[in-house]
Amino acid sequence: VNTGSAVGRRSQLDRDTRKQDKELAQPLSEKDEKIVSPVVSVQTPQDIDLEIVKEEKDLLEYGLEQLKFALKRRGLKCGGTLHERAKRLFSVKGKSKDEYPQELLAGSKKKKKRK
Repeated sequence: VNTGSAVGRRSQLDRDTRKQDKELAQPLSEKDEKIVSPVVSVQTPQDIDLEIVKEEKDLLEYGLEQLKFALKRRGLKCGGTLHERAKRLFSVKGKSKDEYPQELLAGSKKKKKRK
């Protein structure tokens, strides 16, 4: 039995492990962070310029959160599916706030009187 080669391999493995640990302890450069980081940058929602939107379906590309933000900015109801939000937002294109249909406006619900 040749124990010298097993010991040699183990000590080489220990050296390699220490080297890897040392490398991992070093802070990542910005370049490395961009490659390694699984975190997707989160964009702050911004208003949508309806003047550049040609069709209702174009609004779908903005996603739920962007549409919600744009609806809230206009004082409109902001719930519903992606398609419902897009339809609601597109329906006010070219209108001033006082021209918005009442049923689309966000507001407090009237409380029902209890008997």
